[in-house]
Amino acid sequence: MSGAASAEREQVSEPAARGLLADTAQAVKAMKASWLRVAINLRRIRDEELWRYASPDCENFEDYAFGVLKLNKYVARRMLKAMDYTATKRPDMAHDVSDRLDRGEEVVVPSYQVVNNLRLAEEKFKGREEEFDDLESRVFDEGIGRVTFKREVDNMLGDRDDRPGAMELPVDRVQPESRPELGNLIDRLKVIQRELGRLALSGESEGLLARLLESLEVEKNESEGQ
Repeated sequence: MSGAASAEREQVSEPAARGLLADTAQAVKAMKASWLRVAINLRRIRDEELWRYASPDCENFEDYAFGVLKLNKYVARRMLKAMDYTATKRPDMAHDVSDRLDRGEEVVVPSYQVVNNLRLAEEKFKGREEEFDDLESRVFDEGIGRVTFKREVDNMLGDRDDRPGAMELPVDRVQPESRPELGNLIDRLKVIQRELGRLALSGESEGLLARLLESLEVEKNESEGQ
C-alpha cells in the first residue's frame, strides 16, 4: 500500500470506520436498490483495510466480505467490476449515488449484471461506436433490465450472428423460459446434498456442493429480480 493510502487510512477514526461497516451491511440487505453504494464502500473497505474494525474480527478483506457480510464471492467481484466500469462511464453517478440515496431521491442505477454485460459487449461494437453509445445511454439513463438489454444487443448485432466471435454474454445468459428448470435443478441438488450427508463423506465434497448450490441460488434470485 502506498504512503498516501496509508496516511489516509490512519486518519479514519474507529467510530467512522464502524459507521461505514454498518452502512455497508445495511445496504447489502437492500442490494437491488443500492449495489453501487455497496461496491463503492467495499472498495474503500478493501483499499483502506477498514475490515480491521469489523466485529467479529477478520483476518482479511475476503474474510469480511464473504464471512461477515455473507456475500457470494462471484457477486462481490462482479459488483466491483461493474462499479469500476460505472465510474469510468458515469463518474457523477458513482460519485453522488450514496448522497442522493440518503436524501431519498430517486436514482436510476442499472443492475450490476447489466453493467457487466455492457462492459463485455463493448469490444463487439468496434467501428460502431455510435450504436454502443446509444446502448450505453439506455443502460445508465433508462436502467433497462437484462432481457431488454439482450434484445437490444441481438437487434444491433443480428447481422453478425453467423460470424466467428458473434455476441456472447457468458455471464447471466439464463433466459426467462429456463428459470423453472434452474429451480428444479436446485431442488434435485438439495436432495443429493441430503443423501451425501447421510453417507458421511469428506467435508471437502460437501463443501463443494454447498458452494455450487449457493452460486445457483444467487443466479436464480438475480434472474427473478429482473
